[in-house]
Amino acid sequence: RCPGVVIARTGDITFAVLCPGDAAEATAMTRRVMIAAEPPIRTATRWLHLPLAAGIAAVTPVGDPLHQASIALSSVATTPSAMVVFAPRMLVEHDAAMAVREAVTHALRTDPASGIRVLFEPVVDIATGGLVGVAARAHWHDGHTTLSAGQLTALARDAGMAARLDDVLLNAAIDH
Repeated sequence: RCPGVVIARTGDITFAVLCPGDAAEATAMTRRVMIAAEPPIRTATRWLHLPLAAGIAAVTPVGDPLHQASIALSSVATTPSAMVVFAPRMLVEHDAAMAVREAVTHALRTDPASGIRVLFEPVVDIATGGLVGVAARAHWHDGHTTLSAGQLTALARDAGMAARLDDVLLNAAIDH
């Protein structure tokens, strides 16, 4: 019941629902779509359940509603059957995350020593208490932002730079 609604495919499995009006109307429309998609769908060989997640943004004179909805969606992407309405703070958080991603990928391409720190942690045999090796773990710290080894690895993987991070670790281990 949203006059002027537009539903558009924006990616392989991503759709945008544009509902003129405020976020409350778009939220109500999205809730109806999610309820309609809740029952499993029968195919020739099995039943399929379609968990949906939605990012919602109001169409305003300021900002790009598709970009804003995408930012909201990214905050629920791993939570099935959830929806989030875009809030301006999300743009600030998104921009900060993108700046860190840019800094890390730039460092990996040009100067890993500018923010990547390789720490060596002992690997101990629990039964004997003896040292059996050393694990190299890369962390990021540029004076403003700190990323754990897991966060840095995930960021490098998502940016297509995992092999470069591996090279940095291997070279640090060799130099150590």
